[in-house]
Amino acid sequence: QEAILSHQATVLGIVPSSLEALDPKILPAIRCIFTWGEALSWVLAERWRGKGVPVLDLLISTEYWLSFVCDGKTSSMGRSIYSAVAGVDFGVVPSGETKLLK
Repeated sequence: QEAILSHQATVLGIVPSSLEALDPKILPAIRCIFTWGEALSWVLAERWRGKGVPVLDLLISTEYWLSFVCDGKTSSMGRSIYSAVAGVDFGVVPSGETKLLK
């Protein structure tokens, strides 16, 4: 937290396990958080969203680098809903299939 404060950071790009150690009360200047690389728990995201900070969970891999993002929306089954970033061209191949859906 000291480095974030000393550099006056307002945007964080961080893995959830590191975000877990930060306190939103001590970092009121944070305006947006991007997470990736690990599962982001709903509880952790809401800790920051409850303070008015958007938390965006990026779905990242070399195959779809920065193509899909979740802003906290979930399905009726509680799963994160990811949206394609504007301008991304992508296809969906059902499990066990080899052809794209049309």
